[in-house]
Amino acid sequence: MTVAEFVDQVFLPRAKEQKKASTYDGYLKDRMTMTLREFRTVDCEALLAALVRARKQGKEKLGIRTIAHIKHLLSGIFRYAIRTGYLNGVNPVRDLVLPAATPASRTHAYSLDEVTTIIENVPPLAQPVIATAAFSGVRKGELRGLEVIDYIHKTLIVRRNVWRKEIGTPKGKRRRGAVPVIPWLAQVLDSYLKSFQPKKYLFEELKRGPADLDYLSREVIKPALTKAALIWYGWHTFRVGLATNLHRLGVPDIVIRAILRHSDIEVTRQSLHRSGCVDPRSLTALQALQTLVCNQCATTAASAQTGVVVQ
Repeated sequence: MTVAEFVDQVFLPRAKEQKKASTYDGYLKDRMTMTLREFRTVDCEALLAALVRARKQGKEKLGIRTIAHIKHLLSGIFRYAIRTGYLNGVNPVRDLVLPAATPASRTHAYSLDEVTTIIENVPPLAQPVIATAAFSGVRKGELRGLEVIDYIHKTLIVRRNVWRKEIGTPKGKRRRGAVPVIPWLAQVLDSYLKSFQPKKYLFEELKRGPADLDYLSREVIKPALTKAALIWYGWHTFRVGLATNLHRLGVPDIVIRAILRHSDIEVTRQSLHRSGCVDPRSLTALQALQTLVCNQCATTAASAQTGVVVQ
């Protein structure tokens, strides 16, 4: 059995991890013709190096994070093959060394002003989708998976993730959960539901399935923003923007983590765009230091006049 046959027939149908399926389809499917037994560590390294070279030749550099995701997926595939008896021996990905790749770049974070400007310049049908992405922080697949019944008592309940036509669970250990809806977003959603009356999914296509957000961004949003001389950075930018905007307001990282449902607070901190803005807590700390310095200087000056030595 080739690696590709094992993934298609065994791994993906049983694992049902849609994010991994998208990574597999995008990078590995056409390259996994070797049999499970023949695949070695050197072959894995050669595969990743070939991916990096192919992207460089296509003037689209493959980032180190993407390479790490591919390695993680490969490791999971062979670990599952060993666990289920399709392969005997050591996981060939275990001792893999990642090839040199482009350092991870920061995703743009939409500011509040950018979000409101974008909403004002896109057609009405796209406005509630963008508003929900920007002010709830749900992921793209989770946004597609929201149903009408998931919006209740000014709260969005994240229960599912949709990738292409596959419906699965959201990613991460804290995958499911409730996201509070601010009154402004609630007004947008209430007005949208009253006008468009979706049947099942909160954002539907004409055939009542989950909305195709790739089509929406390509055919509706990007042309409208280009006409208004604005840049479209993608759906994930709204999630990063929400985290950054909350951080600038002084919201603790642990609270931002709960809103975004990150499994690890370090993931939350890495998603924040701290450059170009001052951490409110840092500013408060330095203001306290300023007060202390002023008090100390005043005490020293007073002591010098009276002849008393201050330790």
